[in-house]
Amino acid sequence: MIINKLIKNNLDIKFITRIEILAHEAGHNSAAAFSHSENYDYKQKGLQSYRKGWVYPTDKNTIGIIDDDDNRKHMTIK
Repeated sequence: MIINKLIKNNLDIKFITRIEILAHEAGHNSAAAFSHSENYDYKQKGLQSYRKGWVYPTDKNTIGIIDDDDNRKHMTIK
């Protein structure tokens, strides 16, 4: 996972812990719906957020990860 090295200098980033930074970046990597784009909204609750305390996955995020086409191609039940 790549963590943006500009985070520490970006005053818009409101993370309070490195764990939240990792959760946010994991969200970007977990499903195509969460990838960076021009229409990306960082102010919503969930994995996309950059606000303190808002970063952890919502039910909608979890469903989005499970429903992601690429993820579904690689899922197995054991």
